[in-house]
Amino acid sequence: MRRTLRGAAVLLSLTFVFSLCACGAGSDSDFETAFDTSFGTVFVTLSNRDSDGKNVRRAELESVARQSAEAAEEAYVYYTSSASVNDINKGVDASLDCDADFISELERLCALSDATNGSFQPCGGAYTALFADGNVPDDAAKAAALEKVGTDKFTFSDTAVFKSDKEVKIDLTPAAYGYALESAAKVLKDSGISHAVFASSNGVYVFGRTDDAYNIGISADGTEKCAGYLRITDGYVFTAEGSKCEAYRFDRTEGLDTARVAVFSQDAVQGAALAYASLAFGRTGMLELYSSSGFEFEGVAVSVDGEVTVTDGAEGTIYTPETETEAEGD
Repeated sequence: MRRTLRGAAVLLSLTFVFSLCACGAGSDSDFETAFDTSFGTVFVTLSNRDSDGKNVRRAELESVARQSAEAAEEAYVYYTSSASVNDINKGVDASLDCDADFISELERLCALSDATNGSFQPCGGAYTALFADGNVPDDAAKAAALEKVGTDKFTFSDTAVFKSDKEVKIDLTPAAYGYALESAAKVLKDSGISHAVFASSNGVYVFGRTDDAYNIGISADGTEKCAGYLRITDGYVFTAEGSKCEAYRFDRTEGLDTARVAVFSQDAVQGAALAYASLAFGRTGMLELYSSSGFEFEGVAVSVDGEVTVTDGAEGTIYTPETETEAEGD
């Protein structure tokens, strides 16, 4: 459904910035640290107790946090600049002896692209490369590159990738954010820690709260001052913003009225892909994906003029200080 949320509209029309401390996502006893990665700084918040309620030593918490960041980094690099990516993107018509697991995931992403009518596009590297280093390509360059975009340009065997055009390339960056958080999530869950948060500028993973939700803060001005928050108990939140993700719209016009989106999902890779798909597809397209695609997610899309569109299940997760006060007074 489409609904303009009073109070949230102004808030979400500004930006999605996750500020965990300012809104009570953690507690004084939680362990918090940060790491620099290829996809920006990540923030890790861990309970100092395990799932049995026993205290966890600080050294162990530091180790778990570091391992989660390292796992995220490894996954992100694997899907953005590994030998498999570089081999496929060479100016040749076939990449032989590719990593079988990589090919399997690439086929999965191509299927996801087809299911979103190409609004999520892993086979668009020839186009996204035009925007490298802040470049703004002209219409002729974009039109030429779009001829080399599409999942139909690729075929696969168990150990090889074949291209219909030597200049066709892949760019898995949107999905790589999902793989990164998915890898971090596995480390955190396997650690036995009772609850945790793993946050980057593109997404957040939380788990372990059964009696109360995490308050994932949204900052209107980029500071820790919390203007509103999303209440999440377990799962992933991914965002995509038009001003930063223009290359991934692939010159589609449907989403030009959409400034930014957030997607909540239990599937990290799918959630990350759907955030970019919803940005390219626009608010109406997001609702179509929600109602007819079979994907399980919730979404929030903000128009360029500040109107907020939410899927049915997302309505109960959006709060601002104003709406929270109103709810308490009911």
